[in-house]
Amino acid sequence: MGITIAILVCLLATAAIIKSLLAGRSSRLPPGPISFPVVGSLLSLRQPLHRHFARLADRYGPIVFLKIGMVPYVIANTARAAEFFLKIHDAEFANRPQSEEFFRIFSFGWSDLAFRSPGPEWKLMRKICATNLFSNAMLATSAPYRRSQLQSAMDAILDRSRGGEPVNLRTLFARYTSGSLCLTLFSEECPEVVETINNMAGQAINLNIGEIIPSLDWMDLHGVYAKMRGEIMPRIKALLDDQVREHQERKKAAGDGFVCRDFVDVLISLDESDKLSDQEIIGLLCDMVGAGFKTSMESIEWCMAEVISKPEIMRKAQEELDQIIGRERAVEEHDLQNLPFIQAILKEALRLHPAVPLGMPHYNLRPVELGDGHGTIIPAKCKLLVNLWAANRDPAHWTSPHEFQPERFLGTNISPGGQHFQIIPFSAGRRMCAGYGLAMRSLFFLLASLLHGFIWSEISDNPIVLEESIGTISCPPAKDLIVAASPRIEERILAQY
Repeated sequence: MGITIAILVCLLATAAIIKSLLAGRSSRLPPGPISFPVVGSLLSLRQPLHRHFARLADRYGPIVFLKIGMVPYVIANTARAAEFFLKIHDAEFANRPQSEEFFRIFSFGWSDLAFRSPGPEWKLMRKICATNLFSNAMLATSAPYRRSQLQSAMDAILDRSRGGEPVNLRTLFARYTSGSLCLTLFSEECPEVVETINNMAGQAINLNIGEIIPSLDWMDLHGVYAKMRGEIMPRIKALLDDQVREHQERKKAAGDGFVCRDFVDVLISLDESDKLSDQEIIGLLCDMVGAGFKTSMESIEWCMAEVISKPEIMRKAQEELDQIIGRERAVEEHDLQNLPFIQAILKEALRLHPAVPLGMPHYNLRPVELGDGHGTIIPAKCKLLVNLWAANRDPAHWTSPHEFQPERFLGTNISPGGQHFQIIPFSAGRRMCAGYGLAMRSLFFLLASLLHGFIWSEISDNPIVLEESIGTISCPPAKDLIVAASPRIEERILAQY
């Protein structure tokens, strides 16, 4: 059996080489590095990929074409290139690669929002997110959940400061994000759900030869799909099935007196015309946990790392807080619109450190002409990666683009909401992150509260290092953020959080 498989692999690889040699490279493709048979440009790639692709743009231009294995990719590396793909040709590139088995399994057979290609079901799910889940009314309903988790975080920081002990903000933010996310979705803390889905998402970084040589994908040579099907996904489905069933039973018992208190309640209470299947509800919930946990946790960690390492910026932020909030009450979510410098800090942190630097892959079903006067064409069935990290640092739009300067946002209406392509940490267009509003509100509230409540400082023998961890889809700081904290307002006010 083993010999048969080995022979088959060799035959398929040989066929792939012949196909690659016959295909050659069209002169109408965007420029890019040399592509070898079978491996493409794989051997020349360097981590972290977003920085590597930005360096390629310096040599080949803002739109780079390359093959990773046998799979064609196009990389957009500037704000203008991002606008071309995510606005001008948004519809053509709004698909997701439907050939990838990993994402088919993760999405419960394309039953979710993130990986499903556009169509009536996708539009319905997107509408439900906009009008039912992430509306201002629903965000206000979930505000007490965020406050309860914030209070736990503030209490933990205060306890550490009393004992003169350092605070590990990565650990603290993981608890806060997990708790507030699960309360918003389920009205209860479900750390097992977050841990299991996070472990599942982590499988995406494991080497899988089938992703770069699609003709071998069905063989699952690394056993990734077998593990997903046999272990991880059944556990995720069981956990989410339990949540949906418990919510349905509570709704039935409450009768006409039923009141929605979380996202699952909303999803099981939709009108018949908008009703989702249980499978679609589970797929959507899986998306929200998978997309919302690590990204939020890492974004606030980067934000605090930048601020604490720059005491002058922290001082300005706390002066604004004293002027607007004072020291006799806690920060409220409705205060956030009156704190422009805190807003600027968050925008600048998201600009420099988008949580998923290369975003999610897009896919075009038909060829698209660049319109550059040279007849350059993006071939059909090409994976598009928008280098959010590079677009956010585009020197055509920012002076000193690699420096942390929140003041650059003061007096402007530039926001990360997808309208301004020089800052698109949540991407843009049809595929922009559906949870943008919740993420901004949660991050902003947490940042303002932490700066209002405590004075933060580096620890001399454990300085902050503003370097990225490599080898992951997201891009957290390379090491835990461990710092010192001391109260700057009275404990009776801290207790109001």
